[in-house]
Amino acid sequence: MLIIAIPKSASTALIATLSAQHGIPIETARVRDDVLLRRPIAAGYWHIAQFHRRDFVEVDERVAAVMAARERLVKFHFPPTPRNESVLRGVPKVILLRDAEEIVSAYRRGEDSGAWPAKSYEFAYCLSERSWQRRAREIGLTDELRAFADGWRAHAGDKLVLESAELLADPARALARVEAYFGLPESGLVALREERFSRAAETRSVPRILWRRRNLIVRHAIAATNRLIAGDADWAHALFESRRRSRVAPPAEEQPGSPGQPAR
Repeated sequence: MLIIAIPKSASTALIATLSAQHGIPIETARVRDDVLLRRPIAAGYWHIAQFHRRDFVEVDERVAAVMAARERLVKFHFPPTPRNESVLRGVPKVILLRDAEEIVSAYRRGEDSGAWPAKSYEFAYCLSERSWQRRAREIGLTDELRAFADGWRAHAGDKLVLESAELLADPARALARVEAYFGLPESGLVALREERFSRAAETRSVPRILWRRRNLIVRHAIAATNRLIAGDADWAHALFESRRRSRVAPPAEEQPGSPGQPAR
């Protein structure tokens, strides 16, 4: 049974709840290692793939056959590329979605608390909520998240679309919908298991944040050096343009001290 989830949408809590209640094993990790290894990254989702590299891939018919099995639960972040939609058209799937800006905020909370450290160097210099949101818009991450949601909402195949807000606000009703869709007996559960919620550990530790960012920057610098030595000119140009855009001053109305804007 397949759950396709936009990142940071409480999908881990949902699948853990279903597994515990119905005794169905979660085999996401095994399936990822067995059939998703070395699958190509999906075009158009490069920035999200920096956070979830092994899920934002193009799948094939072998993957679809594994996803259709009813004796296991799996959840992935497969993007709605034309190939993925075609291959997965007949596979029953719950599609869990969430607002793009809320996802960016969840990434930032996970980094601040250490519950889910940032994996993308693009945010290594972002410390505030405002800077995370602005950076996500600049590099196209927000647009990629919206394209993910819009694509799966419009998907013509077998699906049940569920909003994260609905799941969190009324878990009993949401769980009942999922169970009915998958043909599972109704459990009557009224709460989700708490699994990796980014709000669970909100305490900010600036020294720890800076230490994690330092490690992220060092790892990226090593990778960049290796790629430059290898002569990857296209990647070097993309990196230069990305860093150049990050240094461009924000519009006047967003600059600290501008009329109507509080100084930070």
